[in-house]
Amino acid sequence: MQEEFKDKLNAQLKVAIEENFTTETCIKGVSISSVKALEEHFSIHLPRIYVEFLLHCGAEAGELLDHSVIREYSGLVDLREEVDEMIAEEEISFPESLSIFFFASFQGTVYWYFLCDGTDDPDVYQMEEGVKEPIYFSKLSSFIIQAFKEAISELRYFSGKAPGLTGKFFPGK
Repeated sequence: MQEEFKDKLNAQLKVAIEENFTTETCIKGVSISSVKALEEHFSIHLPRIYVEFLLHCGAEAGELLDHSVIREYSGLVDLREEVDEMIAEEEISFPESLSIFFFASFQGTVYWYFLCDGTDDPDVYQMEEGVKEPIYFSKLSSFIIQAFKEAISELRYFSGKAPGLTGKFFPGK
């Protein structure tokens, strides 16, 4: 599964490079020690798929991460603070026994997270402002690949290479 994920991730990165949305030198992963520091900061053990993502391109991927809902490594602590504010305002509660990790957001009103429960490729859930119950979204590996595909779609649109934005993150416009 991890090899299949890496192949799909590399395919999306290759498309982004070929279409000049990033360069090989702009694609940077984080170190194992950075992953461990993140795990210690949040008192969690990250799933293998997410660790692979961080090691491969979690620090930077040029415009690809800039246009994706996925947060790069440097923004993950701030993202959790942002989510905690919304959770308090919306009076949402999670059982304290759950190890939840927020890793993606859209316009400060939609957030995605997974449980750090020992699963290599966990389910991703969506939490949206004004909605009390989480919504199942997809497996983490599928989420990351879909987010990159849609970031490429957005970049094509803004560069004049495509007529419009569609997809899970960009409902038809």
